[in-house]
Amino acid sequence: MADPVEPAKKSALEKHIQTILQGIIAALVLWLGQTVNNAQLEITKLGVQMDQVRGDINRMEPLKEDRYTGSMASADRARWEAAIASLDNRLDALERKR
Repeated sequence: MADPVEPAKKSALEKHIQTILQGIIAALVLWLGQTVNNAQLEITKLGVQMDQVRGDINRMEPLKEDRYTGSMASADRARWEAAIASLDNRLDALERKR
C-alpha cells in the first residue's frame, strides 16, 4: 500500500503573500460591486430622464400643428409691407392736395 503524501508545509513568506493576494482580490471584488451598483443607478436615472423627454415630446406634438413657419412669416411681412406702401401712397396723395 502506498504511503499517503503529506502536503508540503507553507513557509511564513508564502502565507503572507497569500494573505495579501486575498486582500487585493477582496478589494477588487468590492470595487467591481460598487462600480456595477453605480452603473445601475445611472441607467435608472437615464430611464427616468428618457420618460420625461418622451412626455415632453408627447405634450408638444399637438403644438406642431399650430406652429409659425417661415413661409407664414414671409406672407405676413409681405402683407405688412403692402399695407405700409398703401398708407404711404395715401399720405402722399393727401399731401399733394394741400
